[in-house]
Amino acid sequence: MDGHPDQVDLSYHEGLNRPGASRYGATTPTLLKWFGSHNSAHEYANQVKPFNFLNSFQARPQFELSDANQFAIPKRGRPRKQLVVRPVAPFEKDMRKAAQLAFDRETGNPIAAQQLMSYREALAQYHLRPESKFLNGDYVDRGRTERRHVVATQIVHIGKESNRWEQRYFVGDDDDEDAEIEYGIDEGASALDAAVRGLCEKIGQRAAAKQLGVSRTALRRALNSGADAMSRSTRARVIREFGK
Repeated sequence: MDGHPDQVDLSYHEGLNRPGASRYGATTPTLLKWFGSHNSAHEYANQVKPFNFLNSFQARPQFELSDANQFAIPKRGRPRKQLVVRPVAPFEKDMRKAAQLAFDRETGNPIAAQQLMSYREALAQYHLRPESKFLNGDYVDRGRTERRHVVATQIVHIGKESNRWEQRYFVGDDDDEDAEIEYGIDEGASALDAAVRGLCEKIGQRAAAKQLGVSRTALRRALNSGADAMSRSTRARVIREFGK
């Protein structure tokens, strides 16, 4: 920053003038579908195949276009949406060569390299983005940031692919069912405690321990100190039993 936090020098490396690209793998049917038109026009050897790499770019805003060309034709009964160009290209190590192969994954139309956003343009205002993980981290704030204390009010089990935030930010959601998978809300300790106590009141501790597959000692510990006092494996077994 060199004492000028609002005026970041982005001319120190000539590589910043090249088209900014991100590399992704065609690991889902949705990603591979982007190249349907491309693949149909090429022999199998030159097609993008499952788990091949691909390049994704960002397009410069097309301010010189007319309003008719700036907005996509809406579906019946829906408002017009801003037309977003989504450039992609088959994988090339040389980004300058990849930029020459870029096309709009929505329409299949070629995109000139001059329409692609450079690293410099993509980073121009990045330093002004708010830092949500800390207090005093907004773009107008100055000084030292402070830790933000987070209190969890609910636990939701998610799939391992749910952390693909970068991919979703740059290439869009596109109703990709694989982008985020939720397996439901965690059975909270208080709810589990109530369920264990209710079962014991209904059938007795001995029968409850047998039904839940736990020892009476573990059950008494749970009744006295809560379900969190159980071992992880025992707690998981009890949750499964209640889920039947």
